[in-house]
Amino acid sequence: MRQSNCNTRVDCSFLSIAAAIIVGVVAAIVQFTAIVTFTTVFYIVAFGVAVLFLAILLALVPVLYRALCQNSCGFNIKLVTAGILGSIATSIILLAVGFAATSGLGAVFVGLLAAFFTLMVTSIACTINCVGEFSFNDEN
Repeated sequence: MRQSNCNTRVDCSFLSIAAAIIVGVVAAIVQFTAIVTFTTVFYIVAFGVAVLFLAILLALVPVLYRALCQNSCGFNIKLVTAGILGSIATSIILLAVGFAATSGLGAVFVGLLAAFFTLMVTSIACTINCVGEFSFNDEN
């Protein structure tokens, strides 16, 4: 019987944070130079996906609570929550305020949205991996 306490979560969490920073910086540069401009549809989709993931996260509270009690996935769940709330907040800001395509402040917010969205998606993958290992080892 293999015991696992999600030791890979630190590596996975580090990779999630690193990917979010890289994607955020690239998105801000691309937006500022107007190579690719992100449209309102992207902001609406990012908002909708974040709200959907928030609903799923709230529905899975009992399962995640068991994993938290075993101290196995706490940091991953915090990263997921930060990514979801950051995506919702920055997409609302971008939808509420119209920025010019090459605006510096607009590029910063687009970079933040891309970073939070990437953090949300990658940390969800880490959390699923961690909870899956926890559930598999709990049955044995």
